[in-house]
Amino acid sequence: MGGFLMPKGRASRPLEPEGFEGDLSKFVEDAVNRRLLQCTMQDIRARNAERDAEEIEALVEEAVREVRVERRGRGKAQNA
Repeated sequence: MGGFLMPKGRASRPLEPEGFEGDLSKFVEDAVNRRLLQCTMQDIRARNAERDAEEIEALVEEAVREVRVERRGRGKAQNA
């Protein structure tokens, strides 16, 4: 049955149209997300090519600290 997309676990018959659309949509969404992540990573690497690894690590640690403080503040406000 060459040329047909087959659902997992059903190798004996091709996808029905409604199943095909859902599976294809999910496949396309996953592919787009992967490509966006690749492009984002390439962009970040290019922008930071001149930076020292220690400098990048310090910036990341600072950003993580800021987010944690912000989240803790929201959590305390919600519990009050």
